[in-house]
Amino acid sequence: MGVRLVIAGECGHGWRVFKNYVIPRLREFGIEGTHILYIAAGAVRRGLIKLNPMANGDLTYVYMDPCHYARGGDLVREPRLVMGHVVVHYVELNEKPELAICCGGTSGMLAKEMEELSIKYAELWYQRAISKGGDCIVVPCAACKLQMDRVLPKLNKMYNQELTFTGLMDLVYRAMVPRRID
Repeated sequence: MGVRLVIAGECGHGWRVFKNYVIPRLREFGIEGTHILYIAAGAVRRGLIKLNPMANGDLTYVYMDPCHYARGGDLVREPRLVMGHVVVHYVELNEKPELAICCGGTSGMLAKEMEELSIKYAELWYQRAISKGGDCIVVPCAACKLQMDRVLPKLNKMYNQELTFTGLMDLVYRAMVPRRID
């Protein structure tokens, strides 16, 4: 097929496996592998894409490191570089990415019978996000997005808040300024 590069999407578990097992195997066949955030960060660094951070509004975004990126996948600088170009204002949930607070949706916690415990665990990052003045949690991981969809309505009701969530690449897509092709 002539494949030279395989790109992993926004998935924490998937990235950890892809980075540690799939990429070394791909290299045996002369194929490289990377994450979409490395591609996005490279495009930002080289000025290949034009971004308008105002397209994402004047919210306070809270970047939340997925545990599988920060603790297991060494993917911490690139998301921050991208965040700095796609939103007007963001704060860090964790001052030390290597000590990232898990969203509470990993390791089987997305199972229905684990929901109560998962919500209790999610209160750890939720309270921190609220204390930082957050309007929107940014999670670049599919499992984290599932967790947010499930726990945010319940936590917002418990705390009388309106915290929302989005993916990092969603912010990139909204901030991209189309180029004119003549």
